[in-house]
Amino acid sequence: MPDLRRDRFSASGTAPADSTACQASGASTGFSVVLRAFQILVLTLAPPAHSRAVNDVPPNCAFDAACRPGVFGRIVIYRRVFDPDFARAPHDNGDNMATTRWQEDLLADMNTLSCTREAFRRVERAAQALGFDLCAYGVRMPLPLSRPRTTILSNFPSAWQARYQEANYLELDPTVAHGRRTTVPLVWSDSVFANTPEFWEEAQAAGLRVGWCQSCFGADGVGSMLTLARSAGPVSASELESLELRMRTLVSVNHMVFSRLLGTSSSAVPPEKLSRRETEVLRWAADGKTSIDIADILHLSVDTVNFHTKNAVRKLHAPNKTGAVVRAAMLGLLYP
Repeated sequence: MPDLRRDRFSASGTAPADSTACQASGASTGFSVVLRAFQILVLTLAPPAHSRAVNDVPPNCAFDAACRPGVFGRIVIYRRVFDPDFARAPHDNGDNMATTRWQEDLLADMNTLSCTREAFRRVERAAQALGFDLCAYGVRMPLPLSRPRTTILSNFPSAWQARYQEANYLELDPTVAHGRRTTVPLVWSDSVFANTPEFWEEAQAAGLRVGWCQSCFGADGVGSMLTLARSAGPVSASELESLELRMRTLVSVNHMVFSRLLGTSSSAVPPEKLSRRETEVLRWAADGKTSIDIADILHLSVDTVNFHTKNAVRKLHAPNKTGAVVRAAMLGLLYP
């Protein structure tokens, strides 16, 4: 249920998340590549059977990379994704064709967008089609370490958003803490909020009584989390069995689309690619090894180790060796 500390908001009555004019562009020429990458991402994020919140979720199946062009095709795609009668239609767990088509259609639709406000409106509609009238999506940058930048798009009640920020509930919210630790989906329950009863009472009073959330992490250290919520009607085991794969798909699509739209990166200046030797030097430095130690391990001179260290510091736009090690670790560059 995260309503994390906000830099900007969309669909919340406060400052918009993007001042760029909303307009849709044509399907990307590299769409089939994006679709294949998305397939891999969803498969990677799927939690093991023993760790799923309730019951097993049908496994993913292969994507058909074909995109349905034309006005009629767009209408069909839009209806299949955003019409509740289609999105919530029951399907045989042994046949995932309906869910696969829904996945393809969702990505095909959102991949054409060039505005965060419009993209979040699509998320709202998809959430409503899945049975949730409230949703929030947060993106957290890995740097700076002292105060990571967080962007939130939410249609939660404005009074709750203001209270969440005022009370700094970001540091208290157990769903946020869960999302930082794992990508396993979480269904709200009294036990989840057992250690934060006042917070839970306030959330329920604001109409946030039922919810589901899941986080997603990129190789660049950027993390995000989607929360789907409603005021009544518990999330049942049968609902999860039927719809959780689509809910997790929405999480993955959001991460891909909003990373592109928000231009997420850990620095205004992206780091240069590190050489194999620079990576090795930083990896050993991360383990607390000195330049002399690293020189002995890699059979290099100390001057050579320092040379590679300075190059890594420069490429990572870091103030010193320690900063370079931290940034490389946060960006997932120590083990490329």
